[in-house]
Amino acid sequence: RASSYRPFASPWGEPETTLGGRVLQIVAGSVADEPVPHGRTSGAVVALADGGLGVVTGDGVLRVDRVGLDGDVLDAADLLAPEQSLGD
Repeated sequence: RASSYRPFASPWGEPETTLGGRVLQIVAGSVADEPVPHGRTSGAVVALADGGLGVVTGDGVLRVDRVGLDGDVLDAADLLAPEQSLGD
């Protein structure tokens, strides 16, 4: 949160990945207090126990609340679904 300047552009940018060959920014997220589901690798989108969405990382699970795509900011659930893979 400390480096989030929304609705203004961040001077440092935002974390980025890809989804279907398109650049996706992670606009709002936090560390999820859940273990990595068995058999999931980095980039896998997973359902969280509270109904939210997370992405498996090398260190655990990142809860993703808001994403940016093509200049729009969306709720993660509007674009992501479990079983998708980021960074393809």
